[in-house]
Amino acid sequence: MDLESILKVEESLGLFWNSKYELAQNLLENRTLRAKNPIAALIYAAIGTIKAIISEEEIEANEAFERLNFAEKSADALADQFSSTNSANKAIENSVLSNLSFGVPLIRKVMNILSKIILGTMCLFDSILKFRLQKYVTGVYTFRKSWKYFEECLPLLREVENELSADYKISNYLHLAYRTTATTATTATTTATTTTTTATTTTTTTTTTTTELPELTNDIIFRRLITHVCSSVNFGAGMFHYSIDLVPKHFKWIVEGIGFRADRELSMIELATSVNSGGAASPFAGFMLVFIHAFWEEEIEKAEQLLGRLQAENPEDYLFSYCAGYIHRSEGRLAQSTGCFERIMTCTFIPQFQNYAQAEIGLNKYLLFDYQGAIPCLEAYLQSNNDIMI
Repeated sequence: MDLESILKVEESLGLFWNSKYELAQNLLENRTLRAKNPIAALIYAAIGTIKAIISEEEIEANEAFERLNFAEKSADALADQFSSTNSANKAIENSVLSNLSFGVPLIRKVMNILSKIILGTMCLFDSILKFRLQKYVTGVYTFRKSWKYFEECLPLLREVENELSADYKISNYLHLAYRTTATTATTATTTATTTTTTATTTTTTTTTTTTELPELTNDIIFRRLITHVCSSVNFGAGMFHYSIDLVPKHFKWIVEGIGFRADRELSMIELATSVNSGGAASPFAGFMLVFIHAFWEEEIEKAEQLLGRLQAENPEDYLFSYCAGYIHRSEGRLAQSTGCFERIMTCTFIPQFQNYAQAEIGLNKYLLFDYQGAIPCLEAYLQSNNDIMI
């Protein structure tokens, strides 16, 4: 991993979670970049997978599978690089992992977890896409494979956390300060404008303040990497622990017998830990927690508080708008619900996303007894689904 690829990953995450999918994809198109940094390969694959799931087009599904395969190879290569002390020393030399205040054993452990996370996430996306394609047998196999990767990460992450001080997280510093530039600027300038109005005159005073940022060191980059690892492991484990707990009791012994584990209480802690860590998977964990609070636990107030926080951090994200539309509808706020879905109609990168939003708008109009307004929305949705892969 080099500095350029690290910074492009940070920038692409900001673009991805504000629904700038095409810009994020263009940023990570370079195959060499994705080979150097498996995280970049995974984000690139995630964009393709989400597009395939929503668009329901076979050509998009094939492209997504190709991207997932590349991410798998990239993660395997990373695991090989840190498989032994000698190979790890060679990989660390002349990279962003050189000259760290952490020992090689800890670096190897973190990179080992990272490779497992990428493989586990890759398998998760692969299984969801296969379920969408109605390939249930192979989908279940890769779903279980995904869980085993995350299960292996849990004790390793605890070891890493025990070896580090309690203050190892960098509170989004690198994410906020460096994701939009490939330079190591060390200052940020903010301008505040104050307007004073009297009965006769208006004066505007502009003051400039400079906030010093810490120097971008390899230690900071590595700590940010650990934050991504923490958020991803806790999201993956929490997602599986909660999902398996939803299985009916008379079937649960079967899924637990093949290696899964159900633990609703632990899952809520893991998902909350992921959200609060501020890493790459934190918005995913937040999205799942919102749905859990709103529709499974029936805790609307908690759901809306968390959703408000997520939307403040990612104001242009369509997935959170979609979620808000459902919550508003469940509470009878149909006008606000329609407003959320209308915002998604601006998504041109995934046209089918617009069609789904149009169907939701039609349903809201129907619930408001606006049948004349509902009919064209629903007809347009049905017409757009003539050529889907399922």
